[in-house]
Amino acid sequence: MLSGRYRIVRKIGSGALGAVFEARDLEREGQVALKLLGGDYAGSERIRRSFLAAARQAARLSHPNIVRCHGPGDPGEANPHLVAELLDGAALSAYLKPGLAYDAPYAVPIVRAILLGLAEGHRSGIVHGDIRPGNVFLVRNPQGPPIVKVLDFGMLEVFQALGGVTARNSAGRMFGDAGYMSPEQARRAAAIDARTDLWSAGVLLYELLSGREAFAGDDETKLAAVARGALAPIDQGKPELLAWRPFFAKALAPDVEHRFASASEMEQALERAAADASHEKPPPPKAAVTTDLSPELPPGMGRSPSARPVYVISPQSDDSAEARANALPMAGAVPVWVLLVVSAICAVFGFAAGLLVASR
Repeated sequence: MLSGRYRIVRKIGSGALGAVFEARDLEREGQVALKLLGGDYAGSERIRRSFLAAARQAARLSHPNIVRCHGPGDPGEANPHLVAELLDGAALSAYLKPGLAYDAPYAVPIVRAILLGLAEGHRSGIVHGDIRPGNVFLVRNPQGPPIVKVLDFGMLEVFQALGGVTARNSAGRMFGDAGYMSPEQARRAAAIDARTDLWSAGVLLYELLSGREAFAGDDETKLAAVARGALAPIDQGKPELLAWRPFFAKALAPDVEHRFASASEMEQALERAAADASHEKPPPPKAAVTTDLSPELPPGMGRSPSARPVYVISPQSDDSAEARANALPMAGAVPVWVLLVVSAICAVFGFAAGLLVASR
């Protein structure tokens, strides 16, 4: 029991700072998520104060694309923790698999939602500083596509107290993910601003569209590649993505001054880029494929029996000869041409029968 009202149900997962648990709120009769500061840090008064301050900071944010944080638990509790809404779904990391690329109609809305959440946080003066697949959650939505939510707003203050996102915990694990850190973070700059979050969002879109890691290797290799801007063109091996080059040239510019100035500006540019790319001559049509967007959840998370999987179907171009050939008019479940042929046959037989009767 924590804060006199939260009864721990099960462990959901763990991270560099601590662990997350599902708990029952005995006062409001509902389920919540509790993020506990790890034992290595709970004993440090400075880290403890930063963690509780981060929880209060995150609680100021209210936006559909940001996980709802209810604030810190009892400050006098021996185990510092924050309380947040409990989410049903999976992190974006479950959807990013080598060789699996998503068409723009599915990738763009995810990153657009991230940018909308970031815009709200930035308006409140909060830089996230750790945008990566594990901090983006796709929540099951019975009424339609998953709802995208950004997790862990406010935690940058804790990381900075520990030496920054490139610092390592007692297990040697880096607090942030090297592949999604901006060049200024990779260079361990003393100060970063909102544009570092925009860089990370750009990397996520790059990986969704291309189906490959933007920066591969171990942590140090990734940091070095990020710092020098060693990124393969988005259309390398995927010529159909050529129209996206100008967008990524700005979104992932190594020099922070050459990037988008705000999440709102980047979100608007993303919409324009998607529209421009859709007007490009399409590549040769491929057979439609279906990709299950409901990956197996991490062990212990379970799956709601009533949850319906969300499927993505890769659309074909209506301008292709193959699409036109398959777009035959239908009458109910039977093609019109079949009805016409049957009608003609019946007419012939009817006419012959009439002649036979007349001859008799």
